[in-house]
Amino acid sequence: MSQKTYKDLPQKEEIKLTLWLSFLEEYINNALVQIRRWNRSKNAWDLHIFFVAMVCIFDATIELRKFWNYGPDYISEPELRKVFDNFRKNIEKYNLKEFRNNFIHRERIFKNKDRLGKTLSEYPVLILGSLTFNDGEFIYTFGTKEMKILGAFSLVKKFRKELKKIFNYKLALFYGGNSYESMVPFPCLRWFRDKKKNDISKYLKLFSKK
Repeated sequence: MSQKTYKDLPQKEEIKLTLWLSFLEEYINNALVQIRRWNRSKNAWDLHIFFVAMVCIFDATIELRKFWNYGPDYISEPELRKVFDNFRKNIEKYNLKEFRNNFIHRERIFKNKDRLGKTLSEYPVLILGSLTFNDGEFIYTFGTKEMKILGAFSLVKKFRKELKKIFNYKLALFYGGNSYESMVPFPCLRWFRDKKKNDISKYLKLFSKK
């Protein structure tokens, strides 16, 4: 069987793929914004939103990975699978998804009550976790789980960096060859590419050496 690309997907699936890639990009950028805001003001609310964004990124990786395994005759994207799986394993270690579902899911938020029986929706701010400072490091606690803030930031930054590296290389393949096979649409590759000058030419040189 010849390898297929995103263009060979049923139209509905191709739309889903593109939307999930857009969702992934949006929440990676959202997380990076919250990191910058935290570094500037050390506002705990920015951390709450950062972790919400991180879980949304997690959701996107789960949905997108299904496309890398769409069928035996489709391109499997092994490089992306590896990066996605590494990110997913780190997130699952801290039960972030369960935390998000229990406390801020739109279908559950009004069911949570405090000791006086008041719903959380009556409060102006929903506290998702607690922030502590221990041994020179900020630590975010949710339930029985703890996560070092700098470690969480590094996870997202590393994930973004690895995606850019893969997508830049794929973009170079697109520009440097007569054919391009991938389960990632060309416009999505451009979203994640490094905007620095001569970036693509650097990857074209790598491709020409192979």
